[in-house]
Amino acid sequence: MILGLVWLGTTTLLFAHAESCWALMAAHIMQGVAAGAPWTAGLGLLADVFPADQLGSVMGPVMSCHHAGFLAGPLVGGWIFEFTGYTAPVYFCATLVGLNLLLRLVVDESITWRQASAAACNASWTSSDDEERAGSPTLRPSTSSASSAAPLFIPDEHSAIFAGLEPTLPVHLRNTYHLSPGVVGSVFISLVIPCMVTSTIAGIACDRIGGARVNVIGILAMAMMAPLPALPGLSLSLTVVVLCVFGGTQGVAMTPVLPAMARYVGSMGSTSFAAVYGIINLAYSAAILIGPSVAGVLLTEFGFAVEMAAFGGSLVVLLFSWRGLGSF
Repeated sequence: MILGLVWLGTTTLLFAHAESCWALMAAHIMQGVAAGAPWTAGLGLLADVFPADQLGSVMGPVMSCHHAGFLAGPLVGGWIFEFTGYTAPVYFCATLVGLNLLLRLVVDESITWRQASAAACNASWTSSDDEERAGSPTLRPSTSSASSAAPLFIPDEHSAIFAGLEPTLPVHLRNTYHLSPGVVGSVFISLVIPCMVTSTIAGIACDRIGGARVNVIGILAMAMMAPLPALPGLSLSLTVVVLCVFGGTQGVAMTPVLPAMARYVGSMGSTSFAAVYGIINLAYSAAILIGPSVAGVLLTEFGFAVEMAAFGGSLVVLLFSWRGLGSF
């Protein structure tokens, strides 16, 4: 993690001295590689330090802070650029990385808990035998590679949807409501702010009622809300409300995956938390790469309504496919 932060700060500074398009591309690629290290190692560190029955409450706020940074970055960077110039945002970001590195050097990562058994590690994700016999949905560890890998499709799916909305939602807002770029950006924020709240709530709920229940609720809510922003005749204010609810469902649907995978690894008697989060990060990155292309084709060929309906349908397919794999 320390090496990743050092490399991230170094590659960030390259932007201030890049004098060609190719140099900027090279800096961006190296920065992207470096950024994966602190994120993956950081989640692994949390899974190492905190006991399984607290992971949801810990990782929920982490996801909230992630969304907060995603929201604040463009706004803060834009203002710094406007008042100071091109290189100032670069040095500002490098300074943030340096502060992160200093905090990392003093953080206490001592492990003060020990799992009594693999079953105890997974207790807050799986339900009791009585609940299982009663037909309640549970996510059970399985020796089947398909079953154990099923949760990886959740961040993949959600990331693809929101990455796909990034280029297509502004087009819909501009064509439907004739909004300026600044207003479009403000409306787009309505997707992000609710995630800052729901991620923390979802994390706490995972520890209280079980991650599977929270995840099912989030996926179903997200699938039902997906087509609504494209309804014809919707006023701008109502569209913003719908986008807020739709954005909030992402935090409920995606947050439970992080503690769940750590609990699964622990239930198998392993401590390879960072490796699992590396795979999740890879799925997340692939979704960000693919999502805009698929969404662009759907918007161009069929329209925004079909695009959003397809997003909702894909979530329903994900949920039922997951059940079919025996993960519940």
